[in-house]
Formats: sequence, C-alpha cells, structure tokens
Amino acid sequence: MSEMRKIAKLLIDRGANPSARYDWHGIDGYTPFLLACEINEAELVSYMLDNANEYSKDDIINTVYRDRRDGQAIGYERVCKYFKSDDVLEVIDRHLTLASSDEVN
Repeated sequence: MSEMRKIAKLLIDRGANPSARYDWHGIDGYTPFLLACEINEAELVSYMLDNANEYSKDDIINTVYRDRRDGQAIGYERVCKYFKSDDVLEVIDRHLTLASSDEVN
C-alpha cells in the first residue's frame, strides 16, 4: 500500500483532482477521495486536504456519489461509517475543526 500511496501523492502534487468523478460498478460519481475514505487511508486523505485550497477542500469534502439502484446521494460520512473508516473520520474532523477555528480568528 505504501507504493500506491506514493503514487497517489505524486499525482496530487502534479494537480490530480481528488474529487474527480468516475462511474464504477453501479456507482455514479465515485471519487479518489471517497475511495481513500473507503479503505481508511487516513494519511492519504490528510494529504489530499492539506494540499487543497479552501474552495477545492469544500468540493472534496462535500462530494457525493449516486447509487444507481435507488439514486440516493452518499457522502464521505456514510462511506466511512459503512466501511468502519474511523481513522479517516478523525482526520476529516480535525481538518474541519482547524478550518472553523481559522475562520474565527
């Protein structure tokens, strides 16, 4: 997994979009960010958010995909809860807390 993480970081450094959508096996709009959430890849999620500006960070975090079976919108929270990706939830919560404390200051 560490080699895959290195490749992903290199792509992000070169401008890859963590919220780029693709359709895959009955899921419309899955993103690299949601995949990282699914596999509890906290280090990579943190890297994605650390290297995003405020606008793109909001886009990354607020991205949802549509389940083709019922059309339901599903975001990172449901993905993390379903796959028990607690480490990722902590990372995202920390980033959101830092962002809101920056707004106060």
